This record gives sequence, C-alpha cells and structure tokens, in this order.
Amino acid sequence: MFAFETPKQTVNATVLGIKSFTGDIDGSHFDTASIFVITPLDDTRGTAKGYATVEYKAGTSEIFQRVKHLPFPHEAELVIENVTSGKSVKTIVRDYKPVVRQNAGKVAEAVAGKQADAGKAA
Repeated sequence: MFAFETPKQTVNATVLGIKSFTGDIDGSHFDTASIFVITPLDDTRGTAKGYATVEYKAGTSEIFQRVKHLPFPHEAELVIENVTSGKSVKTIVRDYKPVVRQNAGKVAEAVAGKQADAGKAA
C-alpha cells in the first residue's frame, strides 16, 4: 500500500473565538470544536475590502478545554491541513498554540508592585 503524509502548515492567526459541542444527536455521538479566525476578504476584483471571520473545524472539545480560560481575541499558531472530499476542499486545524505576548507596561507594574511589597516587609 502507498503511504503518503498529507502536508500541514503552521500559520499565525488572530483567533476571535472558539466553541465546542459534546453530545448525542439521533443516536450518534459528537465531540467537536470550531475556531473562528480573522481572514482577509478577496479584494482581487475590487469588490471586497477588509476582513471576515472564518470557522475552521478543530478536532474535539479537548482543544476548547485547553484554551477557554484565555482572553479573546488573541494571536495563535495554528497547524492546518487541507483535505478534500473529491469535490470540495476544507481546512482543518490540527493543533492550536496560543502566542503569549507580555504587555511591557503590565509587567513593569507587576514588578514595581512586588518591589514595593518587598520594601514594606523589610
């Protein structure tokens, strides 16, 4: 048998939100997640400009559990894979890694607060 690994790529994205569903419908069990990503509109014809939100399937609700505590929107590295039914192509998110960026002002405030607290304790 022919073994072929489908190509995956890592992209940086602004994630606006995520949702999940775990349950049974008509005797079938479902455990899914979807990620909503800012995507530029196709402006090549001059009839669109700006951005839209695109929903990508993202495996199971486990991915939702991993990131639900984060503030949205946020930046993330998404590992995506394009798959086809033979008629249409869809993009599936295979991995989701939030990009943590520290706000320099908040870090400075936190450090200053800890130094002030240490001075009071002395």
